[in-house]
Amino acid sequence: MGEKNIIILSAEASFARRVALGALVRRPVKPLLQMIPDFLKRNHEIKRYSKFYMAPRRLALEAALAILYEDDRGVVHSRIKQQARAWLESLTLHADDANDALAAMITLVADHYLKLLGA
Repeated sequence: MGEKNIIILSAEASFARRVALGALVRRPVKPLLQMIPDFLKRNHEIKRYSKFYMAPRRLALEAALAILYEDDRGVVHSRIKQQARAWLESLTLHADDANDALAAMITLVADHYLKLLGA
């Protein structure tokens, strides 16, 4: 099962990089001297976007593995809500609606990952 985890996370990270590149690449190519700082800035933004994109997906994969191997769904869903709240508070976002939406998204992705892990 460890190989499937790596495949899932690498596919999600690849998707995050492609989305970030699609959002960042808007300008025509600049002269060589100006491309290097622009390239470094672009890489930084891609890594930053990927970090925020992957955090909920890692929580979802952990939840899917917990459901698959040991825990009850109710226990896992309450743990998801707590972890989502902690992650949002680390970003200084304290809205209950945002926490509920993030927990619902993580639950949905965890169910999807359960199907992938079971395949």
